[in-house]
Amino acid sequence: MTSQGSGRQNVGGVHIIDLGHAQDPRLLNSLYDDVLMPSFPPDELSLPWWDRAAPTDYGDTMATLVALGENEVVGGLVAWWFEKARTQLVGYLGVRPDHRGRGIGTALIDAAREHWWREAGDSQPGRYEFLGCRLVVAEIEDPRHHGDHPDYGSPEARVRFYSRLGAEVLHGRDGNPLRYFQPRVRDDTQRVPNLFLATLHVSPEALDDAHTVDAELLATFLREYFAAEEGSQSLDDSEVQGLLDQVSAPGRLALRPIGEHAGDIADRAGARAGSES
Repeated sequence: MTSQGSGRQNVGGVHIIDLGHAQDPRLLNSLYDDVLMPSFPPDELSLPWWDRAAPTDYGDTMATLVALGENEVVGGLVAWWFEKARTQLVGYLGVRPDHRGRGIGTALIDAAREHWWREAGDSQPGRYEFLGCRLVVAEIEDPRHHGDHPDYGSPEARVRFYSRLGAEVLHGRDGNPLRYFQPRVRDDTQRVPNLFLATLHVSPEALDDAHTVDAELLATFLREYFAAEEGSQSLDDSEVQGLLDQVSAPGRLALRPIGEHAGDIADRAGARAGSES
């Protein structure tokens, strides 16, 4: 398979390709069927987003990296851009089960950093539509509440993986990790509770000397995200209001390394290899 995108990068025989706005349906179908479906529980996986019949159409706000090995899709990263918050959500990062443990997940994140998360003043800035990106966030299962699954892997391993990448958990104004849940991604799914909302990138302008970020920045992202997935009426929902109350402005929100909030899992990194690395 070939792509009409750009940013080809070779990592151990695997090519990382930025699809740009091309969104080649052959690559996307393979990414969805061969990588994402075996990697995510049904409640966490939206309908194929390039299908115009899908309920949420993010259009040009979507960005996709695919990992190709011997002309087969073996991994991918899918992210969505929220303009008002200047924030990108890494919605899906997955590696085909028979290719895990080969560094493909790390290579996908490295490629995203190279192509998407550069600052406007960098000598080689990333894609123009993401210039001025203030936050990159990801939803990660808290292994204190989510157990291992024979198909979807180990939440502990994922925490170790993201810890190696420097992920930090966003805290509410009460000083505790944000009590976060994923919105419904389809009409026939449920919200997914007990997740970490963690940062993978924070721009220097969004971070202060105390290592905190503006509460209103995160609140703006949450309002955009829930309105996009569940409709604007969801913002009046008591559960969503409770989430927004945790980040109500004015104020600053602390960031803490993800390993601190899961029984110091990161210190046991040698016990098992990360399922996405």
